[in-house]
Amino acid sequence: MEEGVSTKTNMNRQLLHTPEGVRDIYGKEYAAKLGVEEVIRRQFNLYGYQDIQTPTFEFFDVFSREIGTTPSRELYKFFDKEGNTLALRPDFTPSMARCAAKYFMEEDIPIRFCYLGNTFTNTSSLQGKLKEVTQMGAELIGDDSVEADAELIAMLIAASAIGGASIVFQSIINNTIVTPCLLGMNSLYTLTHTAVVFAAGSGSILAANANAAFATDLVLMGITATVLYSYLFRKTNHNVLYVLLVGTVLTSFFGSIQSAMIRTMDPNEYDSLLSTLVASFSNINSEIILFTVIVLAAVVFALRKELALLDVITLGREQAINLGVDYDRTIRRLLLGVTLCIAAATAMVGPISFLGLIIANLARQFLKTYRHSFLITGSSLFGMLVLVGGQLAVEHVFSYAIPVSVFITAGGGIYFLYLLLRKEK
Repeated sequence: MEEGVSTKTNMNRQLLHTPEGVRDIYGKEYAAKLGVEEVIRRQFNLYGYQDIQTPTFEFFDVFSREIGTTPSRELYKFFDKEGNTLALRPDFTPSMARCAAKYFMEEDIPIRFCYLGNTFTNTSSLQGKLKEVTQMGAELIGDDSVEADAELIAMLIAASAIGGASIVFQSIINNTIVTPCLLGMNSLYTLTHTAVVFAAGSGSILAANANAAFATDLVLMGITATVLYSYLFRKTNHNVLYVLLVGTVLTSFFGSIQSAMIRTMDPNEYDSLLSTLVASFSNINSEIILFTVIVLAAVVFALRKELALLDVITLGREQAINLGVDYDRTIRRLLLGVTLCIAAATAMVGPISFLGLIIANLARQFLKTYRHSFLITGSSLFGMLVLVGGQLAVEHVFSYAIPVSVFITAGGGIYFLYLLLRKEK
């Protein structure tokens, strides 16, 4: 009798626990989870994604074709009374594809879905993973245009333009801790963009039309920066200390003028302006991406001879002249190219301070070469990694509450101080 009571007591105690791989969520943790889900869902809806709910289990064949990412051996499988093999969903993608094929074949594409629910995978307990997790995501179906991949394309273009321009700029002035952003290029962009809205109004074609705004920013920044910085380098004779000092003064000067414009601007126009002054890779117009690629390709083609001389330029003025290089002309043309690359990238996605400093120095530290073809390629790859990592944090950790430029600016500032202190040692 006592043995039976003991066995029953042990069974009751065991029932108080959940099976391995699942857990209870309650209290503050559950409230926080609901809050995060609501914020993400709201963002999906803002971008035109419609909520959809699919069954927790489906026919096994829906998942057995490996449409998703889970092997069939890791599915929870069971039979219904009719003998059909069913499976708990391990992923939402196959269900989204089934729904699109069944209900939305006649709809105008692309189709945008967003979903929220639990998924189940029968993984080994040794992997330390939960077997039931909440999955939230979005599916863009039937869109093979540039817009579907605009975010990644914009990141690649920005990383290549800023990384390549930073490497070239550092080689011109023979210093690895100075990049165009330290000379006030980002402040020049915010001033230029604010001045256009201030003078023409937020409803004008120069501000409201994405293509016109991009072209205006590019032209104004290109002309202003080329004239200003060419004169600056000529007067300072490429002296790094003077360059940094003047760059600091210009940053403050541009910021002060922009601040004065904002204070006298209509509040509604300022609201429309504010979002364009922060770097963003979301909702980038594909025509702007194409325009940027054309501009950058034209710059690279026009400067192909000067770019081939970068390895010689880094030897110094006297050595380059002795080797037959028209040093002053080459420097002027390369500076123009740097200005146009930074202007194009900034006009496309907004200012990203310290990105060039981070990726250019990472390329130099890891590649340990003086060949600029390798350094420019390496800086572009590092730039892509930094931007993708920052964007993932923005989307999945902070739910778009913090722009990617904040992470890069904070990390770049710390990295800049590290480079300065390391050089002093």
